[in-house]
Amino acid sequence: MDTKKNAFIEIDDGTREYTIKNKFGQTICVIHIRPGDLSIIERLETLQNRIPEITKDLESIDINADGTAVDTVGYKLIRQAEGRMAEELAKVFDTDEIMQIFEKRSMFSSVGGEFFASQVIEKLTDEIANTLKEETEKTQKRIDKYAKKKK
Repeated sequence: MDTKKNAFIEIDDGTREYTIKNKFGQTICVIHIRPGDLSIIERLETLQNRIPEITKDLESIDINADGTAVDTVGYKLIRQAEGRMAEELAKVFDTDEIMQIFEKRSMFSSVGGEFFASQVIEKLTDEIANTLKEETEKTQKRIDKYAKKKK
């Protein structure tokens, strides 16, 4: 009889938990991402380059401010674009949790004259930039510490 319990090893992979709130403090969702992952920069650049392709069909339809279409054809095009964007966002942030942000609001709703998804990407990109800066500073302190020991 095997008396060993299932063992696990916990590794800090840089994942952080973020509570996403609206400007009134209401919780939209909770997501887990790794903002200090250097490869996320390349994935963000790829997403930025792909946005025109993802949204190209939306240029030919009328979209209401709430992100809905005025007809069935437009609705289908919006849903297809949302599917493409969802796939890309999951790749960039390495999680499907990111889609929780859009459960109650279309990613192509107009907020302040831009797509809601654009605002989400911008805020998350700001957080990634801040985290990468923090991590770089911490790494430099550690390098400096070891460099002093070798003198």
